[in-house]
Amino acid sequence: MTPSEPVIPGQVGELFYVDTNALGSVSFELRTHDEARNASSAGTEIPVVTENALRHRLQFLSVPVSPSFRVLLRVYSCARVLPDPAATRFPRLRVLDEETGALLADDELYVYRFVSAGPGSYDVTPYPNSIALNLAVDPRLSGERAVRIAISSADKDWLWGLLTLTNNETHEVTVVSPWPPN
Repeated sequence: MTPSEPVIPGQVGELFYVDTNALGSVSFELRTHDEARNASSAGTEIPVVTENALRHRLQFLSVPVSPSFRVLLRVYSCARVLPDPAATRFPRLRVLDEETGALLADDELYVYRFVSAGPGSYDVTPYPNSIALNLAVDPRLSGERAVRIAISSADKDWLWGLLTLTNNETHEVTVVSPWPPN
């Protein structure tokens, strides 16, 4: 499996259009919680981002790729019009060894794009601008301790992403936000 092959078909996020006049009266929170561990954890917050957090380039630093963790990278691209498929340039994913800087992977991310019908509606095939990749199973990263992940937009589309690291034994989830921060 290469990093450009999605591991979660369909929905890996949600996109809400909020009228700018309503921004002051709207709030969101997202948290994952294991009900079997109520006594030991209140859960892990998942960032809810606004347009201000979108970037043309993202980095994730010192990402562990130990067999002890499931490493799931989610990338969201905010292109609003479906380009001609023959002319489409997708975001690039580069994975580098954290210690040496050696390039381990260099792939296009085939994010699912959507055609906007305007605020509040869109046509979905299969879901807006997203991909989820399990980096822990990529053989090119086998034997690595930590990697740096760099994602760049080819068409200056706005991007955002997050990593979740799930401990295979405890199922504790750690969320890593991209650099640079908002």
